Amino acid sequence: MSQKTGVIMPPRLDLTGHSYGKLTVLRLADKSEVPPPRRHLGPSMWVCQCSCEDETVVLVTGNKLRAKSGATTSCGCAVRSGSRSGKFVDLTGHKYHRWTVIRMAQPSELTVAQKKDSRGVYWLCQCSCEDKTMRVLSSGRLRAKRNTNKSCGCIRREMVGINNPRYNPNLSDEDRMMMRVGINDSRLKVWRNEVLAMHGKRCVITGADQYLDCHHISSMLGAPALRFDPKNGLVLDRRIHNLFHSVLFYGAKLSSPSMVNEFVRVVRSFSESTLEKVYSLFDMKPSHQIFKFAHNINRIGEVLLGEPQYRRVYAA
Repeated sequence: MSQKTGVIMPPRLDLTGHSYGKLTVLRLADKSEVPPPRRHLGPSMWVCQCSCEDETVVLVTGNKLRAKSGATTSCGCAVRSGSRSGKFVDLTGHKYHRWTVIRMAQPSELTVAQKKDSRGVYWLCQCSCEDKTMRVLSSGRLRAKRNTNKSCGCIRREMVGINNPRYNPNLSDEDRMMMRVGINDSRLKVWRNEVLAMHGKRCVITGADQYLDCHHISSMLGAPALRFDPKNGLVLDRRIHNLFHSVLFYGAKLSSPSMVNEFVRVVRSFSESTLEKVYSLFDMKPSHQIFKFAHNINRIGEVLLGEPQYRRVYAA
């Protein structure tokens, strides 16, 4: 009698010794043998042995064994061997992105998780990259519409520099390093505050006290040891900082103390009218967005050609 409903339940059928397809029922499974996700099925789980070469032992419910359609009749070997007509597709020789299916995987080549997947069919595949990497993949992963296993990982490794679809040719090496380190990196915030305090929160060229940027004298890429050293920083008006990156040293390999000193000397020689014209071409966006100002480069160059120091140093 059921303790919950009070209904008299029929006695459980003893399936011991019965055969269903390739499976032979050995005994009723103990509760400790049933994995946690299926433990609620404990009273109806049976230990069965398959008649295949591996003589695999599996746990199957009585309903699955006795079902008229969709019954479990093997440990999965019937699917892998193709004996179940209409449910097996030989993928040998097929190509999926960079994978080429070599043959069906042997049981010794499967991982523990793959061996537990009684319904999965696994294939030994070779990648078309230089390393010719071999890997065991399931039919489902290979034939999925949204296949995330397109290669052994070589595609990701190749998507660097100009091969990356998001590559921006207008970024300098220092801009890329800033984005890689992280503009919101807490260490950069501490470094910026220390540089501002060291220079009295004023631009070293114009003396402006608003919209200030901190520039690395030795670039972040070229001098990683000085990346967070406040002595390696210089306070510049944001528009002057943008001028440094967009025109004078835009795309330069590395910023160095000599380059910065030369830039400071040249800009200090600019007349007020020239600076006003330069300011009019820039807004107050952060300097890490300088690639958005690329369309102003020619116009700024025309303005600066009127300055003798600029012509002598940069336009020669």
